[in-house]
Amino acid sequence: MTPHGEFISRCELLGFADRTARRFMQAAAKTAKSANLAVLSAQVKSASAFLELVTHDDDDLEALRDIDDIDRMSASELRAALREIKAESEATSEVLAKKNAKIDKLEREKKLIARLPPEEAWAAVKKEASAIMADALGAIRGNFRQALVALADERDVGADNAVFMAGLVGQLAAELAALRSEFDLPDVSNAADQALMAEVAQWAPQAAAAN
Repeated sequence: MTPHGEFISRCELLGFADRTARRFMQAAAKTAKSANLAVLSAQVKSASAFLELVTHDDDDLEALRDIDDIDRMSASELRAALREIKAESEATSEVLAKKNAKIDKLEREKKLIARLPPEEAWAAVKKEASAIMADALGAIRGNFRQALVALADERDVGADNAVFMAGLVGQLAAELAALRSEFDLPDVSNAADQALMAEVAQWAPQAAAAN
């Protein structure tokens, strides 16, 4: 709307620096294209907070829409919240990438095992199953146990803390019981049963060969 060559003087008349005016023009253009920014721009109360929003992409802005007190946040608080959102998103992406890589590895190993002779394939499957079990045990004995330790340290916070902890452990126990039932497996959770199973595993192949 400003005639050519009069932009800077018009900004000065309105009390805006040239750079500030251009930032608001860019912000207006982006707001017209982003539904998330349009919603958030109506919630924030300061120009600095709004201009902070403009510097971020639409995915980050969508995550901000779930924050209840965004109307009371300053530009620096918005910046900190967006940093936290990005960190969580990156951590989630890293976990998914590792999970996908592990799935790809398992698929490659399955194809390799399918081409092996039966005895070698059986040994490979047992090795892979043992490795997966070791990972599960490591998670339980490591991170999960530490989580229980942290919860136990806060037992005085609430009376239901022990119930919550028991619920976590109970979910693990229920999953194991379901697996045992699904595959019709005996319970060899104590040391004596484990020793018996190890002994059976040693002589069973010899007995089968003799037959």
